[in-house]
Amino acid sequence: NLGVLLSGNKGQGKSLTAKLICKEIPVPTIVINKQIPQRVNFVKFLNNIKQDYILFVDEFEKLFKQNNNTDDKENSYHRQEIFLSFMDGVLTNEHRVLFLLTSNDSVNEFFINRPSRIKFLVEYSELPEELFQLICKDKLKNPLLMEDLEDNVSLINLNIDLLISIIDDINLFNKPFSEFKDIYNYKFEQYKYEIYRLVDSKE
Repeated sequence: NLGVLLSGNKGQGKSLTAKLICKEIPVPTIVINKQIPQRVNFVKFLNNIKQDYILFVDEFEKLFKQNNNTDDKENSYHRQEIFLSFMDGVLTNEHRVLFLLTSNDSVNEFFINRPSRIKFLVEYSELPEELFQLICKDKLKNPLLMEDLEDNVSLINLNIDLLISIIDDINLFNKPFSEFKDIYNYKFEQYKYEIYRLVDSKE
């Protein structure tokens, strides 16, 4: 069995990556896209499946809350702990399961540093440069406006949906982003560096 967790900021391509993985692997995919009431024994249902499959849970932290939530309504649904138990239990099964989880927020600490549960952890902190270039090449109608766009956005707080919206408006106005960015609902964030000087104790 194999656990994969794609974690990090919204709009960075986690769900798209997970869906591409599901498409590439020639086994059935089971998608959990709603919270599961505690009265539903979903673990028994999944354990009765006698073949290899992918279990895909998008935005895992929303569908399976942590136990520190005191909301009575939320407590009527299955928590992350039951999912942990399920992951441990399938280790004895003859069939294989790929646990494919995405998360925009923190998950139970028992998922971290536990390769028997989550083998691969990919953290998304900013939009990759190569993905930025690919989207711009595909969407931007006037390539002469590319350099201006690069100079007036930051990969730190840019996601795929936001980038596409900006490009759509550049195409609509046929103007460089710098000409309307000050009134656009996007705030440029730059990397911040802190420089420390090491002082010799003798000085």
